[in-house]
Amino acid sequence: MKKQLPLTLVFLSIFIFSALSFAQSNWDNLFTNYDPENEKLLSGLDIGWEVSTTDYKNIAKIPAIYGNEAQTYTEDIVSKTATERSSIVVDTVAFIPTYVKLELSGNSGKSTVHAFGPFTVGNSLFENALIFDNEIGGFIDENWNSLGHGEQLSIAPDKNRYIQASDYLKAVIFSNDNYKYEVTASPLLATSESAIPNASLSLEMAYSTLNANDSYGDWQSFTFTGINSSEMIAQKSALQTLTVMHRFRVPYNNEVAAGKYTGKIHFKVYTL
Repeated sequence: MKKQLPLTLVFLSIFIFSALSFAQSNWDNLFTNYDPENEKLLSGLDIGWEVSTTDYKNIAKIPAIYGNEAQTYTEDIVSKTATERSSIVVDTVAFIPTYVKLELSGNSGKSTVHAFGPFTVGNSLFENALIFDNEIGGFIDENWNSLGHGEQLSIAPDKNRYIQASDYLKAVIFSNDNYKYEVTASPLLATSESAIPNASLSLEMAYSTLNANDSYGDWQSFTFTGINSSEMIAQKSALQTLTVMHRFRVPYNNEVAAGKYTGKIHFKVYTL
């Protein structure tokens, strides 16, 4: 029995030394004194072992956080300059309704119409009729120069003579959409009490557009000879204002019978 004691102490010392060495090599208690029965404790971890007779040897590696090198990392330092870190894009849609304003004015009155939205139409009648009369508009020559006016003025009909309208009409147009402006009319027709009922009387128009320097340009002429004849005055881009001066006349010659003639003039704006 005494001979066995030193041998027992030797084995005990070896066991204790081995246990201490194993414990020092482990970085977590999870890897201490494991065996096949507590294998499930290591499930899901990057851990393995080798079987050598009845001993189990831990071959697990310490998990790499920033890579295999201990100094491989990126410092999380806030930049002193603006740096985009995240972004979400939201689509936006806006619908601006169409708007059109047409203003027609003269010495005898003024009328303004508005059109709101893409489907509405602004309609109105001018306050006073445009009168062609020897007392009001008076007689003019082919160049629109006055020949005089009066109830008993002694001016005979002639091929180069006309009676001008009682007023000049100024049209001012604005729209937030692209648009065009035109004037439409037909020849005037004689009423039943006239010398030749239903006889036609051609209508002539001259117009001048206000320029960017606030001066009017040259007069342009147009004659409404057919039914609903139209003259396209100008075409403008959105947000541009158009100002046009109009004047009208009817012929006073040997081919025009005496009487009363009536008709209509349409000042129109179309969005494009």
